[in-house]
Amino acid sequence: MRPFFPALVATAFANVAISTTLQSVCTLSYVKQSLPSTSLGVTINPASVVVTPVTNASVSGQAFFPSAHFDYCGVIFSYSHDGLNDSVHVLYWLPAPDNFQNRYLSTGGGGFAISSGTGSLPGGIIYGAVAGTTDGGFGSFNTQSDAVFLVKNGTVNLKSLYSTCSITKHTTN
Repeated sequence: MRPFFPALVATAFANVAISTTLQSVCTLSYVKQSLPSTSLGVTINPASVVVTPVTNASVSGQAFFPSAHFDYCGVIFSYSHDGLNDSVHVLYWLPAPDNFQNRYLSTGGGGFAISSGTGSLPGGIIYGAVAGTTDGGFGSFNTQSDAVFLVKNGTVNLKSLYSTCSITKHTTN
């Protein structure tokens, strides 16, 4: 994964005018036209784009962010690295336009976890950031790298190791 790809996606959504409503930007057509059209070494699968507006979501009792009620636009899509036969899924939560502070929060796991699921995403939304996570190309947001580290013959799955390292490089910058 290119280190700047998620930031580019977040920037594409940053062009929303403050007077715009969540309902007007949280549509399939708006999201598809906002996704980057340049290659950057990846190809977005336009048929994979799913857009879901969520209103009055709430969280409480979290250690890393305050209790809150919030609205967001959930966006999921997949892309592949040019020249590889892979598929990486990403999930972004976009804050309501009037709450957006031109920020991006990338969440991840620890140890062998490539993703923490959606547990950390509200923190981004609460603070006005686009928040995102990935499956790292492992096939689901719940699959961890230890599950795909070895291939059937017991050798290291270098493709999965490369995916983990390139994504980890992004999330730690």
